Amino acid sequence: MKKKVSAPTLFGIIIGLLAAMLIAVLLINIANAKEISELLNNGKKTEAEALIEKHPGCLNTRPAYAPRWLARFMDFPQSGYLLPDACSNGYYDTARRMVELGADPNKGSFLKPLGAVLQDKHAGCYDMAVWLYEHGAKAEVVTDPWSLPEYSAIWAIAYTRADEGCAEEESEKLFDYFYERIGNTIGTEDSRSTDDWPLIMLLCAGNGHSGIIERILDKALCDVNADSNGVTALMRAAASGDTEIVQLLLSRGADKTKVDKDGLTALQYAEKYCKNPEAVIRLLSE
Repeated sequence: MKKKVSAPTLFGIIIGLLAAMLIAVLLINIANAKEISELLNNGKKTEAEALIEKHPGCLNTRPAYAPRWLARFMDFPQSGYLLPDACSNGYYDTARRMVELGADPNKGSFLKPLGAVLQDKHAGCYDMAVWLYEHGAKAEVVTDPWSLPEYSAIWAIAYTRADEGCAEEESEKLFDYFYERIGNTIGTEDSRSTDDWPLIMLLCAGNGHSGIIERILDKALCDVNADSNGVTALMRAAASGDTEIVQLLLSRGADKTKVDKDGLTALQYAEKYCKNPEAVIRLLSE
C-alpha cells in the first residue's frame, strides 16, 4: 500500500520548487545583466542592444545584486543597474529603448539614471534628461545608503566641470529646466531659499559654470559673499585659477577681504592652491 503524501509535505514541496525556480530566474538575470553591463562599459553597444532585446527581464536586476563584499569576490561590476550604465556612456537611444522595455528610470545603486545623464553630460544630455524626467525619473540623482544623502538635479549639474561632456549651453538649459520645476530639491519640498545655494555657487565657481552663477545671482537665490563651510565662491574660483569667474564675482560685489575659517583670503587661495596663479593674483590685487 502506497503511503500518501500529507498536505503539509506536499505544500512544502511546492514552495520549495517555486523558491528554486525564483532563484534560478534571479541567477539567470544576474548573469545576463552582468554580460550586458560589461558590453556597455566596454564600448560594445550593438552587442549589448541585441542582448537587451533578447533578455529584457534582466533590466531591473543589478549585476552586483549581492552585498558589496560578495559582489567583489564574485567579480561583478560595481556600476550598478543597466540603465545608469547606458546613460553614463552616452548611449541615450539605448537607454530610451530600455525604459520602453520596462527598465525603472529610478533604479541605481549609486548614480541613478538621471544623475548619470547630468554628471557625465554627453552630447544630447539636455534632451535625455528631460525625456527621463518626463518618463518618471525623480529628481534625486544619487543615493548611496551606506554614506551619502540624496542630491538634487541642480547639484549634479553644478558638480561636473563645464568643459567636460556637452556644451555649457546645455548645462544652463538644464539648470533653467529643473529650477523652474522643482528648484534645488529632489522634488519633495520647495527649498529654493535654503542654505543649499551657497554650496551650488561653490561648485559652479570651481567647475566653470559662469552662466549658472549669473542665474543664481540674478534670481537672488544666494548672496555673492555667502559661504559653504566658510569658503566663498570667489575663494573657490581663485583656487581653480578661473579668471572669468573671478572677474564675474568681483563685478557682482564679491568681497576680496573675506576670510575662511583658517583666516585665508581669496588671494591666498590662489597663491596656495592654483597651479598658475599669476592672472588671478593680478585681478585680486587691483
